[in-house]
Amino acid sequence: MFIVYCLTIVALAGFMGRATESLAIVMGPRIGGLLNATFGNAVELIISIFSLKAGLVGVVLASLTGSVLGNLLLVAGLSFFVGGTKYKRQKFNVFDARHNAGLLIFAVIVAFVIPEVFTQDMSESSTMSLSVGISIILILLYLAALFFKLVTHRGVYQHTEKLEEHEEEVPEWSRKKAIIILAAATLAVAYVSEKLVHTFSEVGKPSDGRSYSLVSLSLQSWVTRQSMRPQS
Repeated sequence: MFIVYCLTIVALAGFMGRATESLAIVMGPRIGGLLNATFGNAVELIISIFSLKAGLVGVVLASLTGSVLGNLLLVAGLSFFVGGTKYKRQKFNVFDARHNAGLLIFAVIVAFVIPEVFTQDMSESSTMSLSVGISIILILLYLAALFFKLVTHRGVYQHTEKLEEHEEEVPEWSRKKAIIILAAATLAVAYVSEKLVHTFSEVGKPSDGRSYSLVSLSLQSWVTRQSMRPQS
């Protein structure tokens, strides 16, 4: 059943990606970027929630690692490579690059440097409390970044897009159909993820964290490849 559930989640992730892409085209680049950032990691988030409820912290850590490797290295690296084979010079929005780089650096400092410095002599309960506090800070940081980019400084991230004419994209689905498919796929992923978590013991021993990590990394790579598949 583990393989069946994995393949089901990969297929559902494909539908979520197609629906999100259609909504992004219909609703514009700002809302589209928000939708891609939110639902692009919905599968990992849902699986992590059910894994935490089951006490599988190692699965969550491996899933987060796979998400970072898949999105920052595989997706971004392959995008640069494929774009470079077609265009001699690729252009990027300097404001977007500065915004994302600053956000990433600040997140690394909060999530990695601070815990490494202050958890040397902490008890397990104190470490858990610090972890929860850092998680809340990262969520607030993400919300503040969205407010900065979409509300207070939205003109900064729009003016360069109007300088060039781009070929008009046609959405695969209408707005109503895309919303229905996205909602249905998200609910289906939540249901299948709950079933999937209970099958982890069939492919990895509870005492062997490496088996769970391999399972999570493999599943994450499948989902990432599915979300990268070009839409017709």
